[in-house]
Amino acid sequence: MRARLRGLPRWIVLGLAIRVLLVPFHHPWDLQTWHNMFVDLAHDRSPYETLRYLTYSTRAQFGLVSLEASKFSPLGHELFYEYYAYPPLPLMVYYPLAKLCALFLPLHYEFVVQGALAAHPTPLLVLAFFKLPLLAADVGIALLLWRIAGEQRARTFFLNPFVVLVSGAWTLEDLMTMFTLLALYLAVKGRPGLAGFALALGTLTKWTPGILWPVITLWLWRQPGPRRAQLSFQGAFLLTVAAGIVPFWEGVRFAVQFHALRPGGNLTPHILLYVLAQLRGGDAGWYYYLLSPYIGAITLPLALGAAYLVQVERPLPLPTAASLTVVAFFLGSKLVNEPYVCLLLPLLLWEEAERPSEAKVFVFKAGYALPLAYAILNVPLLLFMLPAYLQLASFDPSTVAWASRALPLLWHAVMLAALSFAFVGLLIFAWHILTEEVSRGSVPDAARRPCLDRDRLELAYRALGQDAS
Repeated sequence: MRARLRGLPRWIVLGLAIRVLLVPFHHPWDLQTWHNMFVDLAHDRSPYETLRYLTYSTRAQFGLVSLEASKFSPLGHELFYEYYAYPPLPLMVYYPLAKLCALFLPLHYEFVVQGALAAHPTPLLVLAFFKLPLLAADVGIALLLWRIAGEQRARTFFLNPFVVLVSGAWTLEDLMTMFTLLALYLAVKGRPGLAGFALALGTLTKWTPGILWPVITLWLWRQPGPRRAQLSFQGAFLLTVAAGIVPFWEGVRFAVQFHALRPGGNLTPHILLYVLAQLRGGDAGWYYYLLSPYIGAITLPLALGAAYLVQVERPLPLPTAASLTVVAFFLGSKLVNEPYVCLLLPLLLWEEAERPSEAKVFVFKAGYALPLAYAILNVPLLLFMLPAYLQLASFDPSTVAWASRALPLLWHAVMLAALSFAFVGLLIFAWHILTEEVSRGSVPDAARRPCLDRDRLELAYRALGQDAS
């Protein structure tokens, strides 16, 4: 084992060590979801059914007997309990781990009412088993980036503080990102069937990679040669997604309804609703729980449609098209939680490796710095330490309550809004540089040839007598 570790680059060993040290730390509310997911799976119960039960219990608590009745009156409470609302693949990944964990310790439900501080002692074994696939996904992304963008950019991703926080102490983003990056890599390497399968796995982990299905479809459509590649990609993607969703159809449908009706916020202009709620004394009212979801249902298709239209009108290299589409998703979405940004970071590194520019380096650095600052202020950062504290002591609300009251709520809302609008401005700038470079014609035939690593790309430019930069 030691010999194997000595064979790894030091930056991989360092990144793994940091993530292992973060095992006791986690986002409290998300940890409640993962802990109880393990309980559900260990007892052969569907987390979707638990989501449904908790949701109806929450509505009964606040007197919301049905969605139909609630549409005609101002709301002051969530319509859903925020529990497992992801696609089914994580359940398949964690089912054997939950069963194995149950052999060593008893697993019991730990829930709080919606919106309260989730302060439950979670066994270290559950934390370790949950983070094991995420650690493997991080290594997979780093190795892929090393191949397509060079060791320096792979190291930049693997040791990035924001990436470490998300994968080491938060959520499933990097598992989704690994499948997505693999799908794009397989597409440019001429393996469309495997690319469709990998993209489907990403979509079955979290919903977001599905926005790249039209991207790869359009890119393959422009490639020379027989159309078997397109059929292979479409068949693998659609059949895999269907095979994953159909057995869980009712639960998936309920989870999609949760996402459709949840209010917007975080790194979007919808954060203004949080500011407005503080000005009104904490009463968000109908504009938060009804108006926000409907606005998002309009802006998201418009933003994605604009990105797809750009790709229809002109050939784009696949990393450029993928980066542009993810940027459009963030611009149009009603809700961009901080971890969502992890999907964009390796795409930007790949794009910058093939078409270097200082502007792209700036977008990458600001693209993780702003969500990291938002998370430090919004969670806040000290609450990530709560699960580690609970390994050693019982919960006393007075020990952590001050952390959420460090700032007056209005000032807290204003500062979060400033970070959110800075992020939106960064996305607009990213859209500009991704489309402007292509419109200048500075990209040669990258959209029509397989991906080359950085060294081979430089040799190709030198053979043409051009400067690779």
